[in-house]
Amino acid sequence: LAIPPTQFIVHEQLNLLYQIWIHTECVNKLGPLEYIMNTASHHRVHHGRNRYCIDKNYAAVFIIWDRMFGTFQAEGDKIYYGLVHPVGTFDPIWIQFHHLVYVIKSVWNAKGLTTKLSILFKGPGWTPGSQRRLGNPTSVPEVPENIIPYDTNVPGWVDLYSIIHFGLVIAMSQILSLRANDIPYLMSLWLVIYITLCLTSIGLIYDQHPWSAVLEVTRLIVTLSIDYVLTPHIFTTNIPDSIVNGIRISLLFSLLIWTTICFQQTKEEKQN
Repeated sequence: LAIPPTQFIVHEQLNLLYQIWIHTECVNKLGPLEYIMNTASHHRVHHGRNRYCIDKNYAAVFIIWDRMFGTFQAEGDKIYYGLVHPVGTFDPIWIQFHHLVYVIKSVWNAKGLTTKLSILFKGPGWTPGSQRRLGNPTSVPEVPENIIPYDTNVPGWVDLYSIIHFGLVIAMSQILSLRANDIPYLMSLWLVIYITLCLTSIGLIYDQHPWSAVLEVTRLIVTLSIDYVLTPHIFTTNIPDSIVNGIRISLLFSLLIWTTICFQQTKEEKQN
Protein backbone atom coordinates (compact mmCIF):
# COMPACT_ATOMS: atom_id res chain seq x y z
CA LEU A 1 0.00 0.00 0.00
CA ALA A 2 2.96 2.32 0.53
CA ILE A 3 4.50 1.68 -2.92
CA PRO A 4 3.89 4.40 -5.56
CA PRO A 5 1.62 3.05 -8.35
CA THR A 6 4.14 3.79 -11.09
CA GLN A 7 6.85 1.74 -9.36
CA PHE A 8 4.41 -1.08 -8.69
CA ILE A 9 3.27 -1.24 -12.33
CA VAL A 10 6.86 -1.27 -13.64
CA HIS A 11 7.78 -4.01 -11.15
CA GLU A 12 4.72 -6.06 -12.13
CA GLN A 13 5.53 -5.84 -15.84
CA LEU A 14 9.17 -6.84 -15.29
CA ASN A 15 7.91 -9.69 -13.14
CA LEU A 16 5.66 -10.97 -15.94
CA LEU A 17 8.31 -10.48 -18.61
CA TYR A 18 10.74 -12.64 -16.67
CA GLN A 19 8.22 -15.48 -16.56
CA ILE A 20 8.00 -15.79 -20.36
CA TRP A 21 11.08 -17.97 -20.74
CA ILE A 22 10.37 -20.33 -17.82
CA HIS A 23 7.27 -21.83 -19.46
CA THR A 24 9.17 -24.39 -21.54
CA GLU A 25 10.62 -27.88 -21.56
CA CYS A 26 13.48 -26.81 -23.85
CA VAL A 27 15.61 -25.42 -21.01
CA ASN A 28 17.21 -27.89 -18.61
CA LYS A 29 18.71 -27.11 -15.21
CA LEU A 30 21.00 -24.08 -15.00
CA GLY A 31 23.54 -25.01 -12.37
CA PRO A 32 24.10 -22.58 -9.46
CA LEU A 33 21.26 -20.32 -10.69
CA GLU A 34 18.83 -23.02 -9.57
CA TYR A 35 19.55 -22.06 -5.93
CA ILE A 36 18.49 -18.41 -6.37
CA MET A 37 16.37 -17.87 -9.49
CA ASN A 38 13.08 -19.36 -10.55
CA THR A 39 14.02 -21.43 -13.59
CA ALA A 40 12.17 -23.47 -16.19
CA SER A 41 12.89 -26.62 -14.19
CA HIS A 42 11.39 -25.16 -11.02
CA HIS A 43 8.38 -23.74 -12.81
CA ARG A 44 7.58 -27.04 -14.52
CA VAL A 45 7.02 -28.42 -11.02
CA HIS A 46 4.61 -25.56 -10.27
CA HIS A 47 2.42 -26.55 -13.24
CA GLY A 48 2.55 -30.29 -12.60
CA ARG A 49 -0.41 -32.38 -11.45
CA ASN A 50 1.81 -35.08 -9.96
CA ARG A 51 1.37 -35.59 -6.25
CA TYR A 52 4.85 -34.24 -5.46
CA CYS A 53 4.18 -31.06 -7.47
CA ILE A 54 1.06 -29.88 -5.66
CA ASP A 55 1.34 -26.48 -3.89
CA LYS A 56 5.02 -26.07 -4.78
CA ASN A 57 7.29 -23.40 -6.32
CA TYR A 58 5.07 -20.32 -6.20
CA ALA A 59 7.98 -17.97 -6.96
CA ALA A 60 7.93 -15.64 -9.95
CA VAL A 61 11.58 -14.50 -10.16
CA PHE A 62 13.48 -15.66 -7.04
CA ILE A 63 13.08 -19.25 -5.84
CA ILE A 64 14.62 -18.30 -2.48
CA TRP A 65 11.14 -17.45 -1.17
CA ASP A 66 9.92 -21.02 -1.67
CA ARG A 67 13.08 -22.33 -0.05
CA MET A 68 12.48 -20.04 2.93
CA PHE A 69 8.80 -20.86 3.41
CA GLY A 70 8.96 -24.60 2.78
CA THR A 71 7.16 -24.78 -0.55
CA PHE A 72 10.21 -25.61 -2.71
CA GLN A 73 10.33 -28.84 -4.69
CA ALA A 74 13.05 -29.83 -7.15
CA GLU A 75 12.05 -31.44 -10.43
CA GLY A 76 11.98 -35.21 -10.17
CA ASP A 77 9.81 -37.78 -11.92
CA LYS A 78 8.26 -37.03 -15.28
CA ILE A 79 5.80 -34.16 -14.88
CA TYR A 80 2.24 -34.35 -16.17
CA TYR A 81 0.68 -30.93 -16.62
CA GLY A 82 -2.88 -29.83 -16.02
CA LEU A 83 -5.43 -29.96 -13.23
CA VAL A 84 -5.65 -32.62 -10.56
CA HIS A 85 -9.23 -33.20 -11.66
CA PRO A 86 -9.44 -32.53 -15.44
CA VAL A 87 -12.30 -30.28 -16.49
CA GLY A 88 -13.23 -32.05 -19.73
CA THR A 89 -14.44 -29.03 -21.69
CA PHE A 90 -13.25 -26.15 -23.88
CA ASP A 91 -15.83 -23.76 -22.41
CA PRO A 92 -13.74 -20.86 -21.03
CA ILE A 93 -16.45 -19.71 -18.60
CA TRP A 94 -16.76 -23.12 -16.97
CA ILE A 95 -12.97 -23.52 -16.92
CA GLN A 96 -12.69 -20.23 -15.00
CA PHE A 97 -15.52 -20.82 -12.53
CA HIS A 98 -15.84 -24.59 -12.08
CA HIS A 99 -13.64 -24.64 -8.98
CA LEU A 100 -15.55 -21.73 -7.47
CA VAL A 101 -18.74 -23.75 -7.99
CA TYR A 102 -17.04 -26.71 -6.29
CA VAL A 103 -16.02 -24.56 -3.31
CA ILE A 104 -19.52 -23.10 -2.94
CA LYS A 105 -21.07 -26.57 -3.02
CA SER A 106 -18.51 -27.81 -0.48
CA VAL A 107 -19.26 -24.92 1.89
CA TRP A 108 -23.00 -25.44 1.47
CA ASN A 109 -22.76 -29.15 2.27
CA ALA A 110 -20.25 -28.79 5.12
CA LYS A 111 -21.44 -29.08 8.73
CA GLY A 112 -20.42 -26.46 11.25
CA LEU A 113 -19.19 -22.89 10.86
CA THR A 114 -15.56 -23.82 11.54
CA THR A 115 -15.53 -26.36 8.71
CA LYS A 116 -17.20 -23.93 6.31
CA LEU A 117 -14.62 -21.22 7.08
CA SER A 118 -11.76 -23.71 6.76
CA ILE A 119 -12.94 -24.69 3.27
CA LEU A 120 -12.94 -21.01 2.29
CA PHE A 121 -9.66 -19.86 3.84
CA LYS A 122 -7.41 -22.92 3.92
CA GLY A 123 -5.66 -24.55 0.97
CA PRO A 124 -7.56 -25.94 -2.04
CA GLY A 125 -6.67 -29.48 -0.99
CA TRP A 126 -8.00 -29.09 2.55
CA THR A 127 -10.82 -31.42 3.62
CA PRO A 128 -12.37 -32.07 7.04
CA GLY A 129 -9.86 -34.07 9.06
CA SER A 130 -6.77 -32.72 7.28
CA GLN A 131 -3.93 -31.93 9.68
CA ARG A 132 -2.16 -29.57 7.26
CA ARG A 133 -3.50 -26.18 6.23
CA LEU A 134 -2.95 -26.92 2.55
CA GLY A 135 -4.45 -30.39 2.80
CA ASN A 136 -3.10 -33.91 2.63
CA PRO A 137 -0.99 -34.57 -0.52
CA THR A 138 -1.92 -38.26 -0.41
CA SER A 139 -5.50 -37.26 -1.25
CA VAL A 140 -4.29 -36.16 -4.69
CA PRO A 141 -4.91 -38.99 -7.18
CA GLU A 142 -1.92 -40.51 -8.93
CA VAL A 143 -1.58 -39.63 -12.60
CA PRO A 144 -2.69 -42.57 -14.81
CA GLU A 145 0.10 -44.21 -16.79
CA ASN A 146 -1.70 -43.86 -20.14
CA ILE A 147 -3.16 -40.41 -19.67
CA ILE A 148 -5.33 -39.20 -22.56
CA PRO A 149 -5.75 -35.39 -22.78
CA TYR A 150 -9.29 -34.16 -23.34
CA ASP A 151 -9.97 -33.71 -27.04
CA THR A 152 -12.81 -34.01 -29.51
CA ASN A 153 -12.89 -35.18 -33.10
CA VAL A 154 -14.04 -32.25 -35.25
CA PRO A 155 -13.77 -31.79 -39.04
CA GLY A 156 -10.79 -29.93 -40.44
CA TRP A 157 -12.93 -27.02 -41.59
CA VAL A 158 -13.92 -26.39 -37.96
CA ASP A 159 -10.23 -25.93 -37.05
CA LEU A 160 -9.75 -23.47 -39.90
CA TYR A 161 -12.99 -21.66 -39.05
CA SER A 162 -11.99 -21.34 -35.38
CA ILE A 163 -8.52 -20.02 -36.23
CA ILE A 164 -9.99 -17.32 -38.49
CA HIS A 165 -12.65 -16.18 -36.04
CA PHE A 166 -10.31 -16.38 -33.06
CA GLY A 167 -7.97 -14.09 -35.01
CA LEU A 168 -10.84 -11.64 -35.55
CA VAL A 169 -11.55 -11.62 -31.81
CA ILE A 170 -7.87 -10.88 -31.08
CA ALA A 171 -7.91 -8.06 -33.63
CA MET A 172 -11.03 -6.59 -32.04
CA SER A 173 -9.44 -6.80 -28.59
CA GLN A 174 -6.40 -4.95 -29.92
CA ILE A 175 -8.56 -2.20 -31.40
CA LEU A 176 -10.39 -1.89 -28.09
CA SER A 177 -7.13 -1.48 -26.20
CA LEU A 178 -5.94 1.20 -28.63
CA ARG A 179 -9.22 3.13 -28.46
CA ALA A 180 -9.95 2.57 -24.77
CA ASN A 181 -9.94 6.31 -23.97
CA ASP A 182 -12.53 7.02 -26.67
CA ILE A 183 -15.04 4.34 -25.66
CA PRO A 184 -17.53 4.90 -22.82
CA TYR A 185 -17.09 2.56 -19.87
CA LEU A 186 -20.49 0.88 -20.23
CA MET A 187 -19.90 0.23 -23.92
CA SER A 188 -16.47 -1.23 -23.16
CA LEU A 189 -18.10 -3.56 -20.64
CA TRP A 190 -20.60 -4.82 -23.22
CA LEU A 191 -17.81 -5.37 -25.73
CA VAL A 192 -15.85 -7.41 -23.17
CA ILE A 193 -18.97 -9.52 -22.62
CA TYR A 194 -19.21 -9.93 -26.39
CA ILE A 195 -15.60 -11.11 -26.64
CA THR A 196 -16.32 -13.62 -23.86
CA LEU A 197 -19.34 -14.81 -25.87
CA CYS A 198 -17.09 -15.34 -28.89
CA LEU A 199 -14.59 -17.46 -26.97
CA THR A 200 -17.38 -19.44 -25.31
CA SER A 201 -19.01 -20.15 -28.66
CA ILE A 202 -15.76 -21.47 -30.13
CA GLY A 203 -15.25 -23.64 -27.04
CA LEU A 204 -18.74 -25.14 -27.30
CA ILE A 205 -18.19 -25.89 -30.99
CA TYR A 206 -15.17 -28.01 -30.04
CA ASP A 207 -17.18 -29.61 -27.23
CA GLN A 208 -19.81 -30.49 -29.85
CA HIS A 209 -22.41 -29.10 -27.48
CA PRO A 210 -26.04 -29.42 -28.66
CA TRP A 211 -26.52 -25.65 -28.46
CA SER A 212 -23.23 -24.71 -30.12
CA ALA A 213 -24.79 -24.01 -33.54
CA VAL A 214 -27.52 -21.80 -32.05
CA LEU A 215 -24.98 -19.88 -29.98
CA GLU A 216 -22.74 -19.39 -33.00
CA VAL A 217 -25.65 -18.05 -35.10
CA THR A 218 -26.44 -15.64 -32.25
CA ARG A 219 -22.79 -14.58 -32.02
CA LEU A 220 -22.56 -13.88 -35.75
CA ILE A 221 -25.76 -11.82 -35.72
CA VAL A 222 -24.42 -9.81 -32.76
CA THR A 223 -21.09 -9.35 -34.58
CA LEU A 224 -22.74 -7.98 -37.70
CA SER A 225 -24.93 -5.72 -35.55
CA ILE A 226 -21.90 -4.34 -33.71
CA ASP A 227 -20.20 -3.73 -37.04
CA TYR A 228 -23.24 -1.84 -38.39
CA VAL A 229 -23.76 0.29 -35.27
CA LEU A 230 -20.26 0.98 -33.94
CA THR A 231 -17.81 0.84 -36.83
CA PRO A 232 -18.65 4.30 -38.24
CA HIS A 233 -18.17 5.87 -34.79
CA ILE A 234 -15.50 3.88 -32.94
CA PHE A 235 -13.75 1.27 -35.04
CA THR A 236 -12.48 3.69 -37.66
CA THR A 237 -9.04 2.44 -38.59
CA ASN A 238 -6.59 2.61 -41.46
CA ILE A 239 -7.58 -0.87 -42.62
CA PRO A 240 -8.41 -0.83 -46.37
CA ASP A 241 -12.11 -1.10 -47.25
CA SER A 242 -11.41 -4.23 -49.29
CA ILE A 243 -10.24 -6.07 -46.16
CA VAL A 244 -13.16 -4.78 -44.07
CA ASN A 245 -15.66 -5.82 -46.73
CA GLY A 246 -13.96 -9.20 -47.03
CA ILE A 247 -14.42 -9.75 -43.28
CA ARG A 248 -18.09 -8.81 -43.57
CA ILE A 249 -18.61 -11.25 -46.44
CA SER A 250 -16.91 -14.02 -44.42
CA LEU A 251 -19.20 -13.27 -41.48
CA LEU A 252 -22.29 -13.48 -43.70
CA PHE A 253 -21.03 -16.72 -45.23
CA SER A 254 -20.37 -18.10 -41.73
CA LEU A 255 -23.89 -17.12 -40.70
CA LEU A 256 -25.28 -19.02 -43.69
CA ILE A 257 -23.27 -22.13 -42.77
CA TRP A 258 -24.35 -22.22 -39.13
CA THR A 259 -27.97 -21.38 -39.94
CA THR A 260 -27.99 -24.37 -42.28
CA ILE A 261 -26.48 -26.56 -39.55
CA CYS A 262 -29.19 -25.37 -37.12
CA PHE A 263 -31.96 -26.33 -39.56
CA GLN A 264 -30.34 -29.72 -40.16
CA GLN A 265 -30.09 -30.40 -36.42
CA THR A 266 -33.71 -29.36 -35.91
CA LYS A 267 -34.82 -31.66 -38.75
CA GLU A 268 -32.88 -34.60 -37.30
CA GLU A 269 -34.39 -34.02 -33.84
CA LYS A 270 -37.92 -34.06 -35.29
CA GLN A 271 -37.18 -37.30 -37.16
CA ASN A 272 -35.93 -38.93 -33.97
